[in-house]
Amino acid sequence: MATGTSYSLDRAQGSDASCHYRGNTQISAMPQLRLSRFADLVTERQVGASIEIDICDLDEYQDGLERVAETVTSRLRDSTSCLPGLPRMQAGRALCVVGEVDELSPLSLPQGQHPVCSPSCCDGFAKAEPAVPEHPLVQASCVLDDGPCYCAVQGRAGQCPGGAVAAVWRRGLPPSGKATRFLCAR
Repeated sequence: MATGTSYSLDRAQGSDASCHYRGNTQISAMPQLRLSRFADLVTERQVGASIEIDICDLDEYQDGLERVAETVTSRLRDSTSCLPGLPRMQAGRALCVVGEVDELSPLSLPQGQHPVCSPSCCDGFAKAEPAVPEHPLVQASCVLDDGPCYCAVQGRAGQCPGGAVAAVWRRGLPPSGKATRFLCAR
């Protein structure tokens, strides 16, 4: 076994381990420094604050995983989806095919198509920051739309520079196992 490498870092046992679970000293671990460095890099790139837990404190795993899930959910909920460019318009509406696809085949063609939302609803997405259905401005602007419907509009709140806000308004949760696909003419 080579010395000076990380090959055996996860195999330290007994007194060579860097930590032990306080509930059972037979459980030990040897966490690697490079994982903390990776977390620091993620934070430096402003993806969001990283979450670190003590690898030897098994009692904290549930709390740590719940924090990770909350962070991922929050980032998804609070993120504006953008198209790389403005779609071609006809009679004031974006020329797009938008619908649900199987999440395991995200590049497939949508089987059904969502209609374009009302101008009021799309204006709400254009003005909201972030442009997400949970935003109060979007909620008020889309109150008369039954959904699901879509908007592909130029954002006016600074989001999606050079592109378009891509949003779907629906009442309730999206279908399980599905992803929304936007295909727009440019």
